[in-house]
Amino acid sequence: RYVWLYNHHIPQKALGHVPPIEAMKRWYKEKPELFIKVPRNRPGPDNYVKREDVAGTLYESHFTWQIRTFWWSLLWAVLGFITLFIGVGAVILIAAAIWSLYRLVKGLLYWNDRKPMPV
Repeated sequence: RYVWLYNHHIPQKALGHVPPIEAMKRWYKEKPELFIKVPRNRPGPDNYVKREDVAGTLYESHFTWQIRTFWWSLLWAVLGFITLFIGVGAVILIAAAIWSLYRLVKGLLYWNDRKPMPV
């Protein structure tokens, strides 16, 4: 249990109370020679790029879940904005926002429990 807590929970005080990616960016600016790659925060494109790296793991289903959530949310948002002027668009946008929030929370809960997504 101790090893899991140590490896999976970085105290925010140790990072200067900033998110881990921001701390890595700051460290990269100070000492770039310690890094092989430039730290970037690109969660969307990374799902496509890193999909092969997680094949066969529980994260593969999470990547698929995130990709589908993005594209369906985009589709419903565009449809909502197109139909906004006739009044039905507001309902579509609200429904899309609730659906996206549901998918986000469900994905986080499954990820926290280390369970694959039902895709």
